[in-house]
Amino acid sequence: MKNDHDMSNVGFQVEFCEKTGKPILDHDKVFLNILAKIVRDTILASTPTWKDVKKEDIELILNRMEVKFDYPRSDALFMDSIEQYMMAYLRDWHNMMQNHFTKLGGNLEIGEVMSPIDYFESYHHKPSGWRNKYIQEKHSKLRDGVSSVESVVGPEQVDEFQIMSKALGTRSRWQKGLGALPRLKSIGGQRATSMGQQLAEKDAEHARRIDETQQQRAKKEAENQCRLKETQQQLNEQNWILQTLIAKLGIEMPPPPPLEL
Repeated sequence: MKNDHDMSNVGFQVEFCEKTGKPILDHDKVFLNILAKIVRDTILASTPTWKDVKKEDIELILNRMEVKFDYPRSDALFMDSIEQYMMAYLRDWHNMMQNHFTKLGGNLEIGEVMSPIDYFESYHHKPSGWRNKYIQEKHSKLRDGVSSVESVVGPEQVDEFQIMSKALGTRSRWQKGLGALPRLKSIGGQRATSMGQQLAEKDAEHARRIDETQQQRAKKEAENQCRLKETQQQLNEQNWILQTLIAKLGIEMPPPPPLEL
């Protein structure tokens, strides 16, 4: 085995077999797990083959790995092995997301997928009607949730997955109303990221945007009410002055109304 990599790096040291070029020993599984995660984060799942991947994307992946690991980037055998792993990760990622896209009623020709709530409706609503009353009630909650959010942030900002999670509940790697979500093939070792944490951060960000929008609308409405009150007070004052002037000129008119504050 070799470990002739640059010792100036501060990441985990990765050793590899000099016969196969594959990473081995302490950090091999963590290294491959994070490599798979970065490949999925960097390369679009719609990329059909490895030859279609941009060179700058490959360079970005290797640079990001170098931040976390001290690995022999100058060794041709090791880098060839790593490229084979990346090719396999992309192929699995592409096939998995294509299957999931088709499952959700996606149209491969135009690249559009059915919305989650529309899919829920197509799956649970048959020609004879809804599967049961419970499903029908949940569908009503979903539609009410969409209408409520649209009124605040507009139709473009509606997150139907968040609405479904709120109305139907959540479960690990499972979207109620849609079924199981794509499952990444496990390499073993520690997980590169926490999916639960990512979803929580996304939900928190979405809630923050809604809260900011509601606060802005409330502030604007308060300002409009204040301006309306000021305008009404000015009109009442002008009317009182006009009525007083008419009375002084001897024109018989009803007495001026009291000022409305």
